[in-house]
This record gives sequence, C-alpha cells and structure tokens, in this order.
Amino acid sequence: MSENKTLDELKKLRDEVRVKVHLGEMEIKQWWENVEPQLLSLEQSLAKEAGKAADSAEVLIDELGKAYARIRDRIGGGE
Repeated sequence: MSENKTLDELKKLRDEVRVKVHLGEMEIKQWWENVEPQLLSLEQSLAKEAGKAADSAEVLIDELGKAYARIRDRIGGGE
C-alpha cells in the first residue's frame, strides 16, 4: 500500500521535526501546534475508513508533508 509508505514517511518527517521544535522559536512552535493535530486526525480517519479516506488522505498527506518540511527548513534542518 503506497499510502502507508507515504504515511510512514510523513510520520518520520514529523518525528524529525518534533525533536528540533523543542529547540525552536515560539513562532515555529505555534506552526507545529497547528499542524500536529491534523496528522493525528488523519491517522484516526485512516483507521476508521481506510478505503474511503485514501483519496482525501493523499491530498492531506501532501499538504502536511509540505508543512512539516517548511518547519524543518525554517529551523535549519533541511537536507
């Protein structure tokens, strides 16, 4: 399942950013606090309605991936 691989990659990026956020600026922490609940909601939706959620999840995964990457890049951890 490619969406699981993508979700796993998204969670890995999230974990990387989580570590760096603890050292980040207040503005970055606020961005984090806005994005983090969205991933938790996505995980819950996927668990409840895996088939139905797959299409909308793909869009949200892409958006969240970009948001986590922006936070990581803002912290200075972009690779």
